[in-house]
Amino acid sequence: MILFLSPLLSDFEVMRGPSDERKLRYFEKVNDGWKVKGEDSYHLILCRNVLIYHKIEIKKLVVESLFTNLQNDGSLLLGVGETLLGIIDNPAVVSINSVSFYSRKKNSR
Repeated sequence: MILFLSPLLSDFEVMRGPSDERKLRYFEKVNDGWKVKGEDSYHLILCRNVLIYHKIEIKKLVVESLFTNLQNDGSLLLGVGETLLGIIDNPAVVSINSVSFYSRKKNSR
């Protein structure tokens, strides 16, 4: 499942990718668009090569939103050239095979 920063997706965004079966399984129609069904938090969020294009203020808002939607034991994966230094204080970092994942601190939600 993909985390979208925008809570609503347009008809165009939902119609161009998934089959009708998947669309009905994973999305629900709301007033002005579509939203992902029943996903309150995520085990893994991939956010590669997004933060590098924005100013620090926007980076902070994006990272705050991502961590808000991440489960306590979940992980955030950024692009190779991206870091959370200067964005949040003391991020929890887990390295697996030289790949660094950022994780939420327990009960920080």
